[in-house]
Amino acid sequence: MAIAAFRPSTLWARFNAKCHPAQMAQEALQTVEIPVQEGGEEAFLSVHLDSEEEFTGPGQDAYIVSILNAENAPLSLFLTFAIEAYKRRLPTAYNTFLYGGKQYIDAGKGDRKVAAESNRDKVLLLNALANDRLDHVFKENQVALLDQVVNLLNQADPLESRTGDQYQLTRISKAMMMFVRGDYDSALNTLSGFQDHHFPPFNLAMGAIAAKLKKWKEAAKCYQRILQIIPDLKPDPRIPLGICFHRLGFTEIARKAFERALERDPTNINAVTCLAAIDWQEAKKTYHNMDERQEFKKAGRKRIEEAARLDGQHPLVRAFLSIREMEKPLESQSVPKWIGFADQVLSTAKSAGLRADAYYLNGRALHSQANYEKAFEAYKEAMQLNPESLPILRAVGEMYMWKGDETKAIGCFESILEKIPTSIPILHALGSLYSTKKDDRPARKKVHECFNSISKAIIGPNLDEMIRNPLLCVEMAWVKDSPDNTRECEEWYSRALKIVGDDIVHMELNVEVINNAAVKTHVNGKTEEAIDMYQKAVDLCRARVAGPDEEIQAYSITIKYNLARLYEQTGNIEKATSFYEEILEADPEYHDAHLRLGEIAELQQQYDTARQHYNRVVSSDPRNVDSIIMLARHWENLSILHSGRSIKISEEAHKESKSSRDLFQKIIKDSIDRVDPYSLCGAGNVTLSFARTDYKNQQAHIKTAFEYFNKALKVDGLCLYAVMGIANVFAESEHYKEASDIYQQILDTPGVPQPLAIQATLNHAHVLYSLTLYKQAIAKYQSILHNVFKDSNPELNNFIARCYYTMAKRERDPQMMLTALHHIQKANKLNPSDQSYTYNIAMVKQQYASVLNSAPAHKRTVAAMDEALRGLESAKATFANLANMPVADHDGSYDMKLAGQRADYCDKVKKETEKKLHETKTLERERAAKLQHIQEERERRKEQARLAEEEKKAVDLKRQQETEQKLREKNEKVQEENRFLKEQEALEKERKKAGKRKPKKNDGIVEDNDPSDSEDSDQEPKPRAKSVPKKKRKVVQETTPDSDGRDDSDGASESRTNGYDSNEVDEELEDDAAGNNRMGEDGDVRSKKSKSKKSKSRSKEKKKSKSKSAKSSKKRQRDEDGEKLHRRLATSDNEQEDEIDGRPHKKSKSAKSKGKKKQSGLSVEFIDDSEEEGGSAPRKDDDSLDETDTGGRNDNTVSDDPMDED
Repeated sequence: MAIAAFRPSTLWARFNAKCHPAQMAQEALQTVEIPVQEGGEEAFLSVHLDSEEEFTGPGQDAYIVSILNAENAPLSLFLTFAIEAYKRRLPTAYNTFLYGGKQYIDAGKGDRKVAAESNRDKVLLLNALANDRLDHVFKENQVALLDQVVNLLNQADPLESRTGDQYQLTRISKAMMMFVRGDYDSALNTLSGFQDHHFPPFNLAMGAIAAKLKKWKEAAKCYQRILQIIPDLKPDPRIPLGICFHRLGFTEIARKAFERALERDPTNINAVTCLAAIDWQEAKKTYHNMDERQEFKKAGRKRIEEAARLDGQHPLVRAFLSIREMEKPLESQSVPKWIGFADQVLSTAKSAGLRADAYYLNGRALHSQANYEKAFEAYKEAMQLNPESLPILRAVGEMYMWKGDETKAIGCFESILEKIPTSIPILHALGSLYSTKKDDRPARKKVHECFNSISKAIIGPNLDEMIRNPLLCVEMAWVKDSPDNTRECEEWYSRALKIVGDDIVHMELNVEVINNAAVKTHVNGKTEEAIDMYQKAVDLCRARVAGPDEEIQAYSITIKYNLARLYEQTGNIEKATSFYEEILEADPEYHDAHLRLGEIAELQQQYDTARQHYNRVVSSDPRNVDSIIMLARHWENLSILHSGRSIKISEEAHKESKSSRDLFQKIIKDSIDRVDPYSLCGAGNVTLSFARTDYKNQQAHIKTAFEYFNKALKVDGLCLYAVMGIANVFAESEHYKEASDIYQQILDTPGVPQPLAIQATLNHAHVLYSLTLYKQAIAKYQSILHNVFKDSNPELNNFIARCYYTMAKRERDPQMMLTALHHIQKANKLNPSDQSYTYNIAMVKQQYASVLNSAPAHKRTVAAMDEALRGLESAKATFANLANMPVADHDGSYDMKLAGQRADYCDKVKKETEKKLHETKTLERERAAKLQHIQEERERRKEQARLAEEEKKAVDLKRQQETEQKLREKNEKVQEENRFLKEQEALEKERKKAGKRKPKKNDGIVEDNDPSDSEDSDQEPKPRAKSVPKKKRKVVQETTPDSDGRDDSDGASESRTNGYDSNEVDEELEDDAAGNNRMGEDGDVRSKKSKSKKSKSRSKEKKKSKSKSAKSSKKRQRDEDGEKLHRRLATSDNEQEDEIDGRPHKKSKSAKSKGKKKQSGLSVEFIDDSEEEGGSAPRKDDDSLDETDTGGRNDNTVSDDPMDED
C-alpha cells in the first residue's frame, strides 16, 4: 500500500491574534485579561485558561463571549480565546469564539480607535471562519458550506484591501477553496506571484496544491521553509515533507523525516503508519535478500501493532491490519477479519485513496474465495476511485482473463508495463496471454520479448530469491527451448525443481512442475534424467496419506503414461506394459493406454490382441481418429505380412488390404476433424501407406495424401508435421531432390520437437541413399544411432550396412564390404529373430568374395582370400537353411526361392575364389623374394656407408693431431719470446731506478736551470746525437688448440679491440726504416751547422723553447711507440695463426708494408732485440719536428718475416 497524501486542511486552524509567523508557534497562554469598566475606571478581568471553572468547563466559552460583548472588548480577544481553545483541543469552544467574533463584527462593535488594526482583526477572524468551514467540506464532504465560505471571503476581501496587509490571507483562503473543490490548477494560478514566500500560510497552501498536482519537489520546498520558520508547528509538517521525499524516491530521507516526527511526538499516528508503509514496501523489493526482506516485514508488523495501540480506529491502521491478514499463509489466514478491516476503512475513511485501497482489499478477499463476480465489482469500484493504482489495474486485468476477454486483459497489463517495464508478474501474465494466439505471428514475437525481459530483469545475486514461482520457471524453459539455448533451458527447469522440493502441501503445483520438466527432458533425449523425474512425481502422488483426490489421480495417470512412453521408447517393453495396465486399472476408458498396448502387441506379432485394443477404443469413441488410423495400419501390416510369403499377393492378403482401406476411407469421412491439423496429418500418413502396397491405385493414394497434408498446412501454416508429410509424398513419388530440400528445411527450423527431428533425419537419410549420396546418408543414420539409441538399434545398423554394401559393390572395395558385414552382424546380434538380417549377412559374405575376386592383385592377400572362402561356406549354409525353412516359420522378410538360387551361386563364386587364391599365393611368393633382395641390397649399402664413415673419421683424427703438433711448436716459440721480453722489461726498470744521468758539458743538451746558458754566452754548444728510446714489447699470449679455429675476422676484431690499426703500424715501420738510412748523413750536416755563425745568433729564448719541446716530444714518442708495438704484435699473431691453420688469406696492407720495409733497407738486425740499445736518431730542425715525426719514437716488434722463425 502506498503512503496516502496528508490532509493539509488540518494545518489551517492555528491562526493567532496577529497571525504573525513568530507568534504562530508560541506556547499556550496561562491567563488572558479582559478590560472591563468599573466606576468609570478601566480594570482587567483575568481568565485562567487551564481552569475548568473559568475556561475549559462546559458553558464557559459562551460566558466569556457574553463578557466580551458586554465590555465592548477588542476583537482580537475573540481570536486569542479561539486559538487557545484549539490548542487545548476544544473544538466546540473554538467555534463558539469564532462565531461570537463574527456576530460581534456584524453588530458593529469593537475597538474603533485604530481602524487599520480593527480591520486586520476582522480579516483574520473571517479567514479563520472560512478555513474552518473548508475543513468541514474536506472531511465531511459538505459541499453546501462552500456558499458560506464564499460569503466570508467576499466580506474579508475589501477589508484586507483597506488594511494594505502584505500577507494577503484572503488570497490564500481563496486558493484553498479552489483546492477543496478539486480545481488544483486554478488554485496554483491564484497563488502564483505571491510576494512573501516565507509566509507560513502561503507555504501550507502551496505545499498542499503542489502535492495534489504531483509536483513533489515544489511541495517539499514549501514544507522545508515551514520547518525553518516554525519547527514546532502542529500538525507536524515533517509528515507531508516525508511523503514528498518518498514520492521522489528518497526513501531513506523520508524515513528519517517520519522518525524525527515520531521522536518529537511518540503518539503521532501518522508517523507510525508511514513508517509501517515504508517497511512493508521494502519487504517486497527484490534487490534485498530474503533475510533483509523478512526483517523489514517483521518491522512493518511491529509498527502496525504499535499504531493499533495508539489509535485502533484510524482508517490507515485498519487498512494495514487488513493487509497483514491478507499476507498470512493460507492455513492461518482469516478471510472474515480480512474483509472486516476493509469494511471498517470504507465506513470511516473520507480519502479517495484509502477508500480505493479498501475496495481493493475486499476484492482480493473475494478473489481468494473464488467469488469472482463480486471481486470484479469491488475492483471496478476501486478503479473508479484510484484509476492510476497499479495493483488495482493488475487485479482488473486478472478478472478480464477470468472472463476470457484477453484483449482487455492485455490492455490492462500493457498499461502497467509502461510504468514498470521490469515487472516480472506482469511480463509473465502478458507472455501467457500472447502465447494463446498461436496463429498471430506478432503475438508469438511478443511472447519471446516478454520472457526475454523477465530473464534480463531477474539476473542478479538474489536470482533464486526473486523467482519463487515454479510454473514461471517452467514457462521460461519452454520459451528458451531452442538448439542455441539448451543449457539455459535446462537451468530454468533445474530452478523450478529446486523451488518445488519435496513439498506435499501444494501437491498439485509440485507435480505439475515436475511433470513439465520431465517432459522437456524427455524430448531433449535425456532419458535417464527424465525417468528419475517421472518416478519422483509418481512417488509424490502416492505419498498422499488420505488417498489421492481426483486432481491428483488425474496427474498420476498422466505422469504414468509419460513414463510408460519413455520406457517404450528405450526398449523396456515390460515396464511400459506394466504402467499401461496400471493406468487401465485406475481408468479403464483411458484410450491412449489401449492404443499403446495395441501397438506393442502389433510389434510382437500378437495381431489378435492388438486388434482387440483398437476395437475397444473405436467402439467407445467412434470418432477417435488415432484409433481409426492405427486400426487401418494394423490391416495394412497384415496385408504386407501375407504378401511377403510369396511372390504374388494371396487372396487373403488382398482381401485384408482392401478391407483396411475401405474401413479407413469410410470412417475418416465422418470422423475426421477437418480443422485439426494433426488429424489431417494422421489421415495423410495412413493414405500414403496404402500407396506402398496398392500399386494399382498408387498415384491416387499419393494425391489424396497430399491433399490431407496441404489442408493441414492451410489450417496451421507452421505445422511441421504437415510439411513432413509433403516431403514424404515427394519421396514416395521419387522426387528425391525436392524431398531432401524439405527435410533439410525442417531440420534447420529452430525448436523442432525431437521425435519429429528424428523422423525427419531418418527419412532424409533414406532419400540421400536414393540419391546415391551414401556417405551423407551414413552420417545421418549414425547421428540418430549414437545420439538417440546409444548404438543399440538394429534397424539403423541394417541401414548403415546397406549403404556400405552398395558403396563396396560400386567401388569394388573389399574393406568397405567388411564394414558392411560388421554392421549387419551387429544388427543381427541386437535382434536375432529377424530373418532378414541373417539373409543379409550371407549376402554380404558372398559379395565380399566376389569383390575380392574382381579386385586388383595388389589389394588381395592370402589371408583375405582364405577368409572369403570361409565366408562362402557359411553363406552357402545360411542360404540353404533359409531356402529350406518351413513356411510356418518364415516371417516373409525374404524370398525363399531366391535364397536357394543364392546357395547355388556360392559354388560358382567359390571356384573363382580358389583360382584367385592360387594366383595370390604365387604373387605373394614373388613379392616376398623381391622384398628379400631389396633388403639384402639395403644392408650392403648400409655397410659401405659405415666403412666410409670410419675412414673419414680416421683422416680427420690424423689432421687434428698434426694441427695440435704445430700449435705446440708455436706455443714453445711464443713462450721463449715472452721470457726474453720479460728480461728486457726488468733491465728497463733497473735503468729507470738508476735515475737520469748528469748532463755533461758540451753535450748539446740544454737544461732549464743551466746557469751557463745565457744570452752572454758566446760558446756554441756541441751537437749531440739524439738517443733512441728503448722499445717495449708486449708479452705475446700462448697459442692454444682452442684458438686454432680463429679466422682473419677474429684477428682483425681483436686488433680493433686493443686500439691498434695494422695500416698505422706499416706506416711507422716505413718511417723508422727511412730514419735509419738518413741517420749518418744527418749527423754530419748537423755537426757543420753547429760550428757556423748562424747558430751563434740564435736567441736564448729559442733554445729554451727547443729544450722544452724536445722533452715533451720524447715523452709523447715513448707512449706512441708502446701503442704501435702492441698493434704490430696483434697483427703478427693473427697472421701466424692463419699460417698454422693452413688457411689462405689475402695479402693485407700490413704485408704490403713489410715489402716496403725490405726495399727501404730495413734489415733483420734493426728489429733484433740485441740491437735495441744501440743507434741514435738524427735530430731534425725544430720547426719541422711535429710534422715529420709520426710518433716521436721508434717501435720494436717481433718480425713478421718468415725467415725470422728459422
